[in-house]
Amino acid sequence: MVRKIRFLIVTLAVVLLPVTAFAENDIAVMLDGTPLSFDVPPVISEDRTFVPMRAIFEAFDCDVEWLSDEQVVIATKDSKMIMLKIGNKRLIVSDIFSGETKTFETDAAPFIENGRTLVPIRYISEALSCSVDWNSETRTVSITK
Repeated sequence: MVRKIRFLIVTLAVVLLPVTAFAENDIAVMLDGTPLSFDVPPVISEDRTFVPMRAIFEAFDCDVEWLSDEQVVIATKDSKMIMLKIGNKRLIVSDIFSGETKTFETDAAPFIENGRTLVPIRYISEALSCSVDWNSETRTVSITK
């Protein structure tokens, strides 16, 4: 009887744990109702959702430049330029035409993980004049242009 119970517990653990782990880590990102896909899944760190920088900037139709020596990301769209530095919580947004520059202190810094630069999606989206909502039940980030 003890063997049967032990076998049942082990079987349930093998079957259910991988599904549970996947469900807890699965984060969806929607842009104007369209799901975005990434080669590296979004992660939550410092209570913020991070996504691969090139994929999110390209989803916003930005040109992206990575300065590897300085570990700086520069994205441009129309007259707007956004600059982030790995490990730095400052986000710099400049208007190329007017010359106006604003610096924002964020509560989460971009980082590199497994060879990918991950950026906080809320700050990127808001810097590009989008609204952002988080649904904790479905673990979905919804961005509206």
